[in-house]
Amino acid sequence: MAPIKRVAILGGTGAQGSSVVKSLSKAGIFEITVPTRNPSSAEAQAIEALPNVKLLQADYLTEAGLRSILANQDGVYFNMNSFAVTEPFVYFWTFRAYEIAVQSGLKLFVLPAGPNRYEAHGYKEEFRNAHGVISGRLSDWLSHQPTDILPWCITYGGVYAEMLWTLLQPRVRDDGVYEFAAPIGDGNIPFTPLEDYGTRLRWIFEHPEASTGKTLGWGVMYTSYKDLVQAFEETTGKQAVFKDLTQDEWFDRVRVYKDPETKFPDSGLPDDDTTFTWRQTFGAWWNFWKYNDRIRDPKREKETAAYADEVYPARHKTIKEWMVANNYTGTK
Repeated sequence: MAPIKRVAILGGTGAQGSSVVKSLSKAGIFEITVPTRNPSSAEAQAIEALPNVKLLQADYLTEAGLRSILANQDGVYFNMNSFAVTEPFVYFWTFRAYEIAVQSGLKLFVLPAGPNRYEAHGYKEEFRNAHGVISGRLSDWLSHQPTDILPWCITYGGVYAEMLWTLLQPRVRDDGVYEFAAPIGDGNIPFTPLEDYGTRLRWIFEHPEASTGKTLGWGVMYTSYKDLVQAFEETTGKQAVFKDLTQDEWFDRVRVYKDPETKFPDSGLPDDDTTFTWRQTFGAWWNFWKYNDRIRDPKREKETAAYADEVYPARHKTIKEWMVANNYTGTK
């Protein structure tokens, strides 16, 4: 397979996509195109300032936009924002992008996705949300496409570790104790640092033959809240506790971020049954992690960790290692 040199990164101005763009830019061997509807935004300007990066004013939710994005490219990281685009449109435009990528002669189509947890839990409604359902179904679909027509790679990640500075940040009680609170019980969260997304995509585009037809995990940091509290105390010397909440209690706490009854994604109409409320989508998200052990595959996790150790030996293997590396103190 010919080397991948010209790559388009969808979502390149967002949290995950910008990590990918920064890593590819640092490699110094790629010509990176970042499509955006608003090239004058602060996020877009910051990305454009990086070496070997150019912005393209284009909308991936249009035929013309997709054709301009994928023209003269070797590879694409097709990272649609399912938190902003409703479920039917994510499916249609991903399928259409794949077809246009074939027509455009791309050498590698990379899709960030995840396991179909909704299916794994027997299609129970409490495990259905926008991001998880879309991710799982598109992963299943792409895994059945022929690689001789268009080489593809699926990459699995996890919950951004950086969310410990935002939605998952502990509150400091009046007695000075840090309280990590969540409706998770004895469950566990598969944390992934944002920088890992950039590192893995650089490896994938540098090794297209080894990546083609593969679903690549990255050795996520499975962490219970008991582990989280212990890592925090050992790292900072501060006292911390875990408070197991009901989902209603958790949503009451996070009203400062978002009204739980707000429709999600934001682009959906009030009477659109393909949307969710914020409560529904994050309620399912918490159910994923509370009952995560029911669907985890130890053999697969061991293989994934071994692969990650081989291609990225400097990765953080535990949440404690990430806390130490980032001087995590519970606040930012």
